[in-house]
Amino acid sequence: MFRRGASHIDIERGKHVSSHSFSLRSFLRRYSFIFVIVSCACLLLIITQGLRRLSQRRLVDSEHETCARKLARLGVDTTNGGPASVRENIYARMDGNILQNGLSLGGVITQGLKQSDLFVFSEVATSGVTITPVLKPLDIPVRAMILPLLDYEVSGRIKASVEKLLLPVLPIGAVWMQDSKLYHATLYHASSHAIPVQATPNEVEEEARAIRGVAGSSCPIKGVLDRIIITTSGVIVACWQVQASGTEPTDLRKDLAQALPKSPPKEGQMVKEPSILHTTIARLLKPPEEIGQSVEATAVELAVRELSNSLCGVTAAFEEVWFVEEQDLLALALEGHYIKHPAPLRCPRTST
Repeated sequence: MFRRGASHIDIERGKHVSSHSFSLRSFLRRYSFIFVIVSCACLLLIITQGLRRLSQRRLVDSEHETCARKLARLGVDTTNGGPASVRENIYARMDGNILQNGLSLGGVITQGLKQSDLFVFSEVATSGVTITPVLKPLDIPVRAMILPLLDYEVSGRIKASVEKLLLPVLPIGAVWMQDSKLYHATLYHASSHAIPVQATPNEVEEEARAIRGVAGSSCPIKGVLDRIIITTSGVIVACWQVQASGTEPTDLRKDLAQALPKSPPKEGQMVKEPSILHTTIARLLKPPEEIGQSVEATAVELAVRELSNSLCGVTAAFEEVWFVEEQDLLALALEGHYIKHPAPLRCPRTST
């Protein structure tokens, strides 16, 4: 009886173990299936994102090949190892950053300054939100040499293209448009907000005279728009190439540095690459959370790509250097107060 009872217990225990094993196998099958589905979905997402990035890069390469032909027809040779090649490599690297690192808004925008340092948002019943620049008076004005884009037909075309192609994909409160009449390329700084250099009124006049001397012995710069890019911090930038018949920006910066011995050293200049010529045309911002909308990075990148493709090859002559005293921080960018001292670029007279 004892054995029969024990056997009965063993049978019951076996049934229990068997039932438990069946339940465990069923559980594992069910959740293994779910795990496989989730893993496949994640893998598909990774592949899709990779293909999208690859497609975008191929699109960039294809469009740039077309743009390169336009530049070549205008006499811009980016294959000879000269300044145009250097510019081309820098612009390509800048252009590739957004594909590699993505768009990050709301933080540092320019020169170490954050969005909150430069702009404030306020709600308006009619338009939803307004953006107001923060003007910060400087004890020592920034003294900069810039190349203003005074061809207003060209600057108007750039602005119109931005409004047509970029603005429709942006939510309210997501962009600060630069004044198209103040589009410019920064050349050199005699004093910056990062490294302020004190100067008396007489010393400023001496600087202005030296700058006029450099400009008077230099030819106008004949710019050709290479591409429009967006930086990872959301700055929309027009990148220019230069026709060989005009002054090379590298040479102009070198001459300005020699004429202004008290200016910040090379490592203290805001423009680190002496060969480039670039113009900020807009700054993307992170809208306030209460608006409830965010910038869709992919749509923005595609819009900028279309913008770049439509404007590549546009030509413009930069015929003046402005020596600007910015009395507010980033006065030209933020509609602040400044004083300008124009210095026309005149080709030196050749003896006959």
